[in-house]
Amino acid sequence: MSKNTILILLILLGVIAAGVTFSHRLKAESRNRRIELVVDWADAQQLANTTSLPIDDVLTQLHHAGDVTDGPHKRLAGVTTIAVSEDTLESLRGNGVLSYSRVGNNTILTFTPGFADQQQRVEDAFQNKMRLKVAKLPNGSLQVEAPWAQFNGLPIGLDDTVVQTVRRNHLLVAPRLLNYTGVTAQSIAWELAKVKQQCRGGAGPLIFSGSAVLGNRPLLQATADAIHQNGFTYGSVEFAKTLGDADLSRMAAPDMVRVHSIGNDEMGTMDEPTAQERFVRAAKERNIRVCYVRLFINGLVGEPDVIQANTKFLAKIVDGIYTAHQTVGGPAHPYADDPTPPKWARLLMGLGVAAGLLLLLRAFTGIDGAAFAIAAAVAVLLCLGLAWPELSMKGREILALIAACIFPALGFCVMPVRALTKANSKSTRWILAEALGEYIRITISTLAGVLIVVGLLSGRIFLLKIDQFLGVKAVLVAPVLLVALYYGLGLFQFDRHAPWSARRDHILAQLRALAAQPLLLGQVVLGIVTLVALALFVARSGNDPGVGVSASELKMRALLDKYLLVRPRTKEFLLGHPALLFGLAAAASGRFKKAIVPLLIVGAIGQSSLQDTFCHLHTPLLLSSLRALIGWALGALVGAILYAVALAIARRQDGAQTVRSAS
Repeated sequence: MSKNTILILLILLGVIAAGVTFSHRLKAESRNRRIELVVDWADAQQLANTTSLPIDDVLTQLHHAGDVTDGPHKRLAGVTTIAVSEDTLESLRGNGVLSYSRVGNNTILTFTPGFADQQQRVEDAFQNKMRLKVAKLPNGSLQVEAPWAQFNGLPIGLDDTVVQTVRRNHLLVAPRLLNYTGVTAQSIAWELAKVKQQCRGGAGPLIFSGSAVLGNRPLLQATADAIHQNGFTYGSVEFAKTLGDADLSRMAAPDMVRVHSIGNDEMGTMDEPTAQERFVRAAKERNIRVCYVRLFINGLVGEPDVIQANTKFLAKIVDGIYTAHQTVGGPAHPYADDPTPPKWARLLMGLGVAAGLLLLLRAFTGIDGAAFAIAAAVAVLLCLGLAWPELSMKGREILALIAACIFPALGFCVMPVRALTKANSKSTRWILAEALGEYIRITISTLAGVLIVVGLLSGRIFLLKIDQFLGVKAVLVAPVLLVALYYGLGLFQFDRHAPWSARRDHILAQLRALAAQPLLLGQVVLGIVTLVALALFVARSGNDPGVGVSASELKMRALLDKYLLVRPRTKEFLLGHPALLFGLAAAASGRFKKAIVPLLIVGAIGQSSLQDTFCHLHTPLLLSSLRALIGWALGALVGAILYAVALAIARRQDGAQTVRSAS
């Protein structure tokens, strides 16, 4: 059995192990498809004030905004949860509940008659959250030994009246608590226990308000423990950049869900379809399980009735979520199953990556004998060490990065594409069938990398985007550069048994010949254009693209979203995949020989992008698979059409040349 065969079998073992973990992640995702719809209490209160409707009527209409009572798809769906923000002493003063006066260094708090329950809230907060001396005066006022400005921001918990109003309308309460100066582990435990008691079994996600999470920074573990002990779910708001969120998310990962929200300022300038699409896309593509929806308080252009405008807006969000094969309800629940790969699977996947690395090394160098044995020992030890479960998460991330960079290039290099020496007279259908077979073979190599990367980095911590794939941009560039080097240096011409000395001499001869050629202006311009295109290609990729998208491309994306199940990536179905199929067909037919190597290099973009699609680990696997399949099939179709057209033109020109020669 040859060395390459053994290496391929090791890759197959790694792929089988990855497939097991892949299936576990699919199951975990399929069990967590419920989306919780949250509206802010302040928005609901403003709707009630604007329309003069009782708050209970407003909450009822929001709760049933997405109901469908007729037809085969009946459902009860709408807002499930109301976010209730924690009051502060300053907000109570602003609402007329209390007033203060200064007596020396002391502050006297006087409560408006009729707010005895509010005074009790304040006394409880002073007792459990602050170290200041507080005395109750004979007239019922409170004397605090500090100026007002030193404690007026003290959070005093949720208003019981508001919580009861929400619960009697069969809605959940999403507590929005504040961090504060002087917080302690005891005060955190007390506050979350109190909120749990207030919600009476109807708590939605705990979404912290303000610039920092409760307990930031030294007491985050106490916050995570209190969340777990009281049965809360922590709602981490994406893009919010809340201080302490990243660390708390890691500590509270078993009790965490991701939240998407659009701020009031942004909602004020956004139209309804854009906002609706944002929420649906977040739930569909980024594992968002809580949509925190801000309302259009002033209504919409086409619907001045604010209640109707907002219930219709919410209904469209609900429709979009159901169209994406998800459901609306509450509460959203964390990932109960953590599909982390077991030790045996990690080690087998590590062996698979080592085998892939060695295959690529042999394709470039022809390494054999003692040198191969040394390289094999180093690769195996390195990859097994990185895959070992007890090591840090970074080990697996580095191993996955290696796999993602090499497997898309393996299909091009291990069994290189070679053009026929003369034009093939066989039919276009036969040539395209040959090209499609090669197209499938190259893609299978990439899919091995896809499975191994997903298998290595399967787990709750990646599904929730607490950790991300290391090196998204490198995955897009490295395989393309490897293919460009392999074919650009002419290594594809060698038999796999050719020794390194022959390959080395050929590479040196190629480089000397290249250095001896004069540098033409056209080559300089082409090089600059290529570098700019590569830089643009890299800048537009990743989780935070550095370059925006044009209006025309946005329109095209909207059309693809509308008419396809999932929008494929442009760089795949309009660039990489068509170029690859065209290049493979050209090689099979013996035509367009000068274009074959450039087409294969561009074709590597499609394979690297396919691999990159699955490196966005928080995107559901089913959606990534559909996106990749649609892009792959469309790209092949586009490439086949382009080749058939080019071949017809070339044959017509050949016929015309033959006629001219005969005459």
